[in-house]
Amino acid sequence: MSDLVSVIIAVYNVEKYLKRCLKSVINQTYKNIEIVLVDDGSKDSSGKICDEYKEKYENVVVTHKKNGGLASARNAGLELAKGEYVCFIDSDDWLEENYVEVLYNKIKENKSQVVRCEFYKNNKKEQKIETEGTDKETKYNKEQIRENLIPEILLGKRMCYTWALMIKKDVAKKIKFDESKLLLEDTCFFLNLLLHIENIILIPNPLYHYYENTNSLTRSAKKIEKNMYHLLEINEYIQKELKKVNLDEYCKITDKTYFVIIINHILKFYRANYSNKDIEKCIKKINKNEQFRKMCNRIDKSEVKAQYKIALKLLEKGNYKLLLLVWKVIYILKG
Repeated sequence: MSDLVSVIIAVYNVEKYLKRCLKSVINQTYKNIEIVLVDDGSKDSSGKICDEYKEKYENVVVTHKKNGGLASARNAGLELAKGEYVCFIDSDDWLEENYVEVLYNKIKENKSQVVRCEFYKNNKKEQKIETEGTDKETKYNKEQIRENLIPEILLGKRMCYTWALMIKKDVAKKIKFDESKLLLEDTCFFLNLLLHIENIILIPNPLYHYYENTNSLTRSAKKIEKNMYHLLEINEYIQKELKKVNLDEYCKITDKTYFVIIINHILKFYRANYSNKDIEKCIKKINKNEQFRKMCNRIDKSEVKAQYKIALKLLEKGNYKLLLLVWKVIYILKG
């Protein structure tokens, strides 16, 4: 008999999209599914929709909890899940009807702990397939994960996400989501997962629909500034986990990657119509941050692109006006 698969969906204020998501899970070709809905303190009708589906379908499990964030909701779902395998689905996304069947068959055939597929990126205007070079089915053992897959992720060549995955539940429960991280929970979880599994299989099939809700993308400059400090924390977290498993040599990669992400927040400030004066104030503030300065000092300038080499030198000299001028030109060129 086929194994029970638990599909865990964290729900928070998604009344507009939730039924689309649930319909795609209900209609899966693989039928031995448990649907675990975790209402994370929704203020709209999302919680009511969850209860309606529980009444209508025997395989739907619902819990309502005080708002604690995505990581907290997913962990609550893990505790409720009874399946041998688990999938995490974002509540505004949806699945191809054979999503669970294909992932389950692949994970069983290859005796893997984790399987990951490609996905479609959707918004109101278009749908396109997102690929990361997975043009054929590829299985990684523990050594290959550490030598090939982890560096690709740290360099930003592959995305970190927990949707579009199927994971053995006992493995997922050992890792869990770090509830102290309110940004990039998927990054922390997926990298931690890779550091502790024996194998993973990547398949080229696009079976997941990721919905990019452009209306919900933040334009708040305060939010952008806050994210810069969260990214510093994430870098420290990843380096700590890498050192635990004796992968210290990869720490220099994370320094470079997160410096690039943080400094590119200047472009986000411009998109949010922040003034040069206020952007300069934010950059000056983070440049005085001890964690940020240590990160900058650890970066080998010969290993970064010219624009970031310039940024490192200008930050070191405290020449913020010239730094913003350079990034203003980049912003204009990028349109």
